[in-house]
Amino acid sequence: MKKVLIIEDERISAIRLEKLIREIDDTIEVEGPLASVSEVVEHLRRHNDYDLIFADIRLSDGDVFTAFQEIMPASFVIFTTAYDEYAMQAIKNHGIDYLFKPIDEKELRQAIQKLSLGVKENAGQVHQVLSDIKHYKERLVVYKGEELIPLQVSVILYFSKEGKELRQAIQKLSLGVKENAGQVHQVLSDIKHYKERLVVYKGEELIPLQVSVILYFSKEGKELLCMTAEGKQYHVRNMTMQDLEEQLNPEKFFRLNRQYFIHIRALQRITPYFNSKMKVQLLHCQDEEILVSRERSILFKKWLEG
Repeated sequence: MKKVLIIEDERISAIRLEKLIREIDDTIEVEGPLASVSEVVEHLRRHNDYDLIFADIRLSDGDVFTAFQEIMPASFVIFTTAYDEYAMQAIKNHGIDYLFKPIDEKELRQAIQKLSLGVKENAGQVHQVLSDIKHYKERLVVYKGEELIPLQVSVILYFSKEGKELRQAIQKLSLGVKENAGQVHQVLSDIKHYKERLVVYKGEELIPLQVSVILYFSKEGKELLCMTAEGKQYHVRNMTMQDLEEQLNPEKFFRLNRQYFIHIRALQRITPYFNSKMKVQLLHCQDEEILVSRERSILFKKWLEG
């Protein structure tokens, strides 16, 4: 193996990974890091001749799979991440291994050896999977005064007991998910596959839109609309709210009420409301009175906790 590429938006992680690679084989030429989807697309269009790519999944402007949909790597990929939810997508994108941060040198060495041993994809069949991984909570609902805040577990440094209150000390860092067995080795054949793209409309123009960029869907009269993270609004045709509930990942999306079906990232503020209801404010939304009924508020809290 002569040349590898690092895709990573955390500079410290990139430096550490490069150091580990050179300790394993100091003859390898290491390029990168590339920190964004746009950088990856632009770079691979010009240079797609690597022996191996190490790719973080969550980049500064989206996930790396978005880049790979634009231009698929010609080489195999070892995915490096703090999250275990992308295993199936990793396998479909030339992944030969899936390493959790912080990267363990022994596991990195084993992953690199897979390429040396000539690991090949079994055409049309997913043949490796994260096994024996226990799924723990990824989010908790915490409070700031009366405001409810869905908080990623990955940013919590520690919990402490002060009298009857449990407080969270938070630091923005990626805590490595503790690896279990460390190998991707068997298929999850019964995983339900949810839509990753929708065809939306701007006037009469058809636009294929990644579900990952959608903040929420809203119903206005007979019109079904969607709002993106960039604040762009599109029309959704030939689908109902019920269709969306069935076809989009329920871990990511939740039906607040008849008018709104939202992604977790759309939430800007959550506060208690009269008669055990919840009031929600969304990003890029002018409606300041989005209410969640008492019955759905119970489900909403459970969903927020993941």
